[in-house]
Amino acid sequence: MKRIVAAIGIMTVFRLVLAFWFPMTNDEAYYWDWGRDLQLSYFDHPPAVAWMTWLSSHFASGKLAARCLAPFAHAIATLLLFGSLRYCEGGKDPKASLWLLLLTQLAPGLSLWGCLALPDTMLLPMASLTLYLCLRFRTRELSIADGVVFGLVLGLAGCAKYHALPVCGGLAIGLAIERGGVRRDWGFWFAVILGGVIATTPVWLWNLQNDMASFRFQSQHGFAGLSLHPLFLLRAVAGQLILVTPLVFVSAFTVAIRRPLVACGFFPLVALILGVAPFKQVLPHWIMPAFWIALPFVAAKLQTTRFAKAQTAIFALVTLAVPWGLAATPLRDRILAAAHGNPGPLAELTLWPDLATEVARRNLLAPQPGEQAAAAKCGGVVLITQRWFWGAQLAFHLPGHPHVRVIDANRGSYYDQRDQWQSVAGCPALLLADPDHLHPELLAKHLLMQAPPMRLSVDRHEGVDVVMARGTLIDR
Repeated sequence: MKRIVAAIGIMTVFRLVLAFWFPMTNDEAYYWDWGRDLQLSYFDHPPAVAWMTWLSSHFASGKLAARCLAPFAHAIATLLLFGSLRYCEGGKDPKASLWLLLLTQLAPGLSLWGCLALPDTMLLPMASLTLYLCLRFRTRELSIADGVVFGLVLGLAGCAKYHALPVCGGLAIGLAIERGGVRRDWGFWFAVILGGVIATTPVWLWNLQNDMASFRFQSQHGFAGLSLHPLFLLRAVAGQLILVTPLVFVSAFTVAIRRPLVACGFFPLVALILGVAPFKQVLPHWIMPAFWIALPFVAAKLQTTRFAKAQTAIFALVTLAVPWGLAATPLRDRILAAAHGNPGPLAELTLWPDLATEVARRNLLAPQPGEQAAAAKCGGVVLITQRWFWGAQLAFHLPGHPHVRVIDANRGSYYDQRDQWQSVAGCPALLLADPDHLHPELLAKHLLMQAPPMRLSVDRHEGVDVVMARGTLIDR
């Protein structure tokens, strides 16, 4: 076990270094912005990821201000899985421990979670702890105190991500099934419900105060606008095969079929995501918490074949090489040059530092002639944009981390609740936006422009369209 702990420690250091170098993704910048404004919960997700970014900002700066706790969360989640491995049939075999180490540290998606500030990063330790408690509670006499602890863990998982309901809630149902029902443990289960409600109180209160906005957003996000596109399902499955490896993908189904506890924690989320996938684009990582809690059972049953070894080697190379390659400035520069200044989806990792540099170099946030008096009253020129991730990335990368206001016509976001436009009426403003998503009618409700938007050229990103405009904020 000492060697296992040492290996996890080395990989934690590896992830800390990678977290320091890897460019900020759009989602992470968004959650970092949440951490600057702590609330009971948020429009898109429960609050645990904001707790993490807020706490991280007290220990580190730069990209680690959002991420520095993520590697430690992954390490804790992994150690808890090793605690669960003891209760799996075949789990005491040293080979099972080695496989669990390899799968948690080298499967691309499962490993990368330990570098990034995402809701899943906070869900993993809670899911691992839920699994561990279920396995411990399966055969012992249960007390009210056990129920309170178990309920609090389930509730904290719910404060991390709504996926906790099918995964951790499913594990709880599996525990009840394996114990023969709830009748003889009614006190325990009552305490579980009480503890869960107490731990999720921030989420319930926020939603009650905001017209159930988060619950409504998640239901619309997952089930609105469905239409049949079989290719979407193929993309989702292909993405999962890459992120969790074919070895884990196939083996997880096999072990889940054999045991009620695993089946109840695994199949609800898998069925939900794969069931929606033919009708709506889903992101491959949405399903991964289900595979995570199956890992101890997969490791205990895996046979060390040439095929398994080859898969592990290939995906270890992907895990160790691709993120480091994208984190390396020379490679990103080569990609930009080869793409003639328009790297497509990789602009998420390359555009924002250069755009922030251009804004600072041209002193665009300085008041223009005639704006000095209004700017002095408003605390400076107000920066606005029209996409949620533009607001988050600009706030993160610009000097001083300014408060960026967002008018997003494409989807609701945290900024809809945060930004009160009455408070900045009459203030001078600078608009930075993507012209493809510019929404003139909505923009006109808040900004009286001095002139039509003009193109802003960004060094090394000549193929990426960015527009800017100046004006005065109004409140209609």
